[in-house]
Formats: sequence, C-alpha cells, structure tokens
Amino acid sequence: MGIENALSLEYPFLEYYQEPSLKSISEEHPNLVYIFAESLEDTYFDESIFPSLMTRLKSIREANIYFTEIEQAQGTSWTIAGMTSVLCGIPLVTPSTGEHSPQGNSMSKMSTFYSGAVCMSDMLHKEGYKLIYRSGSSLEFAGVDKLYKTHKFSDIKGINELKSRLKDKRYQTPWGLYDDSLFEFSMNDFKKLSKSKQKFAMFISTMDTHHPYGHVSKSCKAQRYQKGDNSMLNAAMCSDELIARFIEQIQKSPYGKNTIIVVGSDHLAMHNMAIDDLMKGKRRNQFMIIDPRQKEGKKVEKGRYDAGYWCDTFTVFRL
Repeated sequence: MGIENALSLEYPFLEYYQEPSLKSISEEHPNLVYIFAESLEDTYFDESIFPSLMTRLKSIREANIYFTEIEQAQGTSWTIAGMTSVLCGIPLVTPSTGEHSPQGNSMSKMSTFYSGAVCMSDMLHKEGYKLIYRSGSSLEFAGVDKLYKTHKFSDIKGINELKSRLKDKRYQTPWGLYDDSLFEFSMNDFKKLSKSKQKFAMFISTMDTHHPYGHVSKSCKAQRYQKGDNSMLNAAMCSDELIARFIEQIQKSPYGKNTIIVVGSDHLAMHNMAIDDLMKGKRRNQFMIIDPRQKEGKKVEKGRYDAGYWCDTFTVFRL
C-alpha cells in the first residue's frame, strides 16, 4: 500500500476538508500580483550561508510582511503541486507524487483539475476579479493549463502565446522564456489591466532558478555571485534583481497604491548546483506580502505547512 493510500485511510479527506469562503473586512478591493518564484526558498536569504545573495529582496521583505517557518508538506514539492497548494489549499495527491514520477506531472491527461475544490481564484472570480496567468514555460506541461482554466482564469499565456513578443526569437532557455522577458511582458499587461479599472489578480511563474543549473537573464547587472563558479547562485542573484525591479516598477507606477504583491517559492529547491549549501539551512519556503497599506515590516515566525495554509492568507491580503 502506498503512503498516500495509507494516509487517506488514517485521515478521511472529507472529514478534514473545510470549504473556504471570503468575508469582507474592508471596503477596499486592491488588485493582486502573485509571483511564483521557482525554487527560491527562504534558505537563500540566510546570510550565514549565502552572504549578500538576496540583498534587494531581503530589504523589500523586511519592510513588509514575511514568513520564515513555512514547511513543505507532502504533495507540494514540485511546481504544479506547489501551485495547487497555493491556489486551493490542498496538496496534489496522485498514485505516485513527485516531479520526476510518471504520475507527478501527468495532470495534462485530465480534462479538468480538482474541479471539486474551491480555490482562491474561484473565490476571487465570484467577487468580480479577472484572473490572469503568465509563465515562461509551456502551459501544457503537467496540466498547468487545466489547473488555471478549471479554476476561473480567463487569460492564460505561456511560452507559445508570448514568444511572438520577443525581439530576438532565439533568446530562450530550454524551459522557455528568460525571466527578464517574462517580467517585461507581464509589466505591460499589468499596466493595461490597471488602466481598465477591472479588478484583477495576476499570477506569474518564473523559471530562471530552475534546477539543476539555473539560467541568468542578460539584463541582470549582477551576472556573477562571488567568484561566479556556481551557476545556480548566479541565477538566484539575478532573480533577486529581476523580481525586486518588477516590484519597484509596480510600486512606482500610478497603480502601485492599489496593488498587493506576493512573492513565494513554489516549492523548496530540488537537487541543484547549490544543494550542499542549501542543506546547511533549515529549509523553509519563502513567502512575503507587499501591501501598500502596511506601514511597517512584520516578521511572522509561527510554523505552518504550505498546503492547507494559503487560503488563510486572505485575512492578510485584505482583498
């Protein structure tokens, strides 16, 4: 008997699943930009292990709300599973879970994706929000398109839908778009959406810090971390710059005061060029909330698992 079956017998799902709902606590309804930072876990922020690696994002998060004790639950340790736990508050359980198992990324074969679950996007849609998803990789991989279409996203674009915007069609990684291209396109879309005055939530998936080696976007000023001999740390340092730049562009725009930005790792880093150093840390998922109404920084150290936690964040988002 597999561990998933054993767990399902010990913990009957329907006895523990509580359908989420929204409760208005404010007259304000800001827009939301959620960045799934590929494998960019909290350990990268540990100065004792990676000094001066995440300088720009570290400064941003300390001025806002950030969590340091989000453990990785079973069924959330690869991208499609991490996104499912964020959106729906439940893990992705298949006969054999994991990014490299035959079933772990097999949701593309399904016609719908957890259609019985009430997810964050379902609730936002009900409240009149337009749902948008942007990714540098293929939407068909692992059933990403099925997840977002099932749960009320009306504007979904990946590499195949976005590559026509590239000035140089050769500027791609094996996974798809570099993150500087993705953020450039996303910023243009953010401005158009904001001008429309339609409430919206935009979710963005980065790719440059994908294992095992990472990919460094050309527009990064910080091309090398320390000696530059670790390609993954070079990519992480570049991501620090690109994500921080994107956040600052939103904040400085005419729409910054009406936009909440969230940056969270989709899962812990897998085996990559920096794994030996990562294993020296406590290994937690990274999660920060940049709310223009938040007047001072707040560090949250209460331990929580990622799956089953995220729907509680509406209280923090105050959407």
